[in-house]
Amino acid sequence: EGTWRWTAVPLDLDREGPFRLVELEHREGSRVLLSILHLAMDGGALMSLFRELAEVLAGHEPSLPAGRRRSVTQLLRGVPPFLWPSLAREVLRELGVPRRLAAVSRRERPFPPGNPRGLPFWCTVTAELDQVKKRAQAGGGTVTDVLVAAIARASARRTTTGPAAILLTVDLRRFLRRPASVVANLSGTSHVFVPREDLATLDAAIARVASITRPQKRRPIGLASSLLPAFLMGWLPHDRLRRIGLEHLREQHHASFEKLLVLTNIGVWDPHLESLGSRVLAVSGVGPLMPGIPAPFVALGSHRNRLRIVVSTQGPLDPRGIVEYAGDLQADVGGEMTMPVNVSRLMPAIV
Repeated sequence: EGTWRWTAVPLDLDREGPFRLVELEHREGSRVLLSILHLAMDGGALMSLFRELAEVLAGHEPSLPAGRRRSVTQLLRGVPPFLWPSLAREVLRELGVPRRLAAVSRRERPFPPGNPRGLPFWCTVTAELDQVKKRAQAGGGTVTDVLVAAIARASARRTTTGPAAILLTVDLRRFLRRPASVVANLSGTSHVFVPREDLATLDAAIARVASITRPQKRRPIGLASSLLPAFLMGWLPHDRLRRIGLEHLREQHHASFEKLLVLTNIGVWDPHLESLGSRVLAVSGVGPLMPGIPAPFVALGSHRNRLRIVVSTQGPLDPRGIVEYAGDLQADVGGEMTMPVNVSRLMPAIV
């Protein structure tokens, strides 16, 4: 509950800057809570930060300190010329995403509001990583594909027509010429549209998702999604056009959250925390906690063969809807579900 209370305290940019580090007492030692402004760092960058933090705590000089320059320009410099035609095709495909989203139904059973104070809440589903990997391999997919399939099935339960749409974050650091941990926040997104007829069982959904995501991994799809906002922010010829373009982009994104669900795969924590050895008992990432979004976020990460799936919101969504959604994922993936504070105790504070 102490973790939840500190998470509910907003960052004070004048006093704390874009991050806050708090040490809390825990029955097995200490719990370290690191809160980071999403503008300063994205989910894919947490590994870079935790590698650096673990090395500092262990008394070592950081082996790969995060770089100061964090622009899309670095990515473009790392794209080999033979990928330029593919990148151009992906940008054109990205322009067609709104048309594909138009075919996705708005949730007929939306996540209900019930958190007017905008307090954060999350549920964690913890499963054995090896078991999830076996399920993924049986369907020809990856662990991420299993979660995309489970989220698609949960999404389909809230509509009666059309495909399920998942917004999946993509780590773009593979395009960098320098070591991957040098850059702090360079992630893109890709959309996965899963036909409703392939969602009857989890195994069928995994196979369908794998057939969609496997070709995407060979293409610069996430980089294309980052180029369009960069164009609107910096390349349009007039400041007023840039403002109009960005406002349109914001409205489009907000409307899309009434249809799609989001998954961020943070990745495997173990190699980035190896300087601390066995002193780290467990680690997970929560968020992003963004108020006003009409859909919860799912963050995925693993440590010591434990897969942690964190479903989170920061209002206006009712925590009971988050518990239901996490239960849907647990039903497909397995494992056990926990939450930082009991919902019945939380509701009076939220309302």
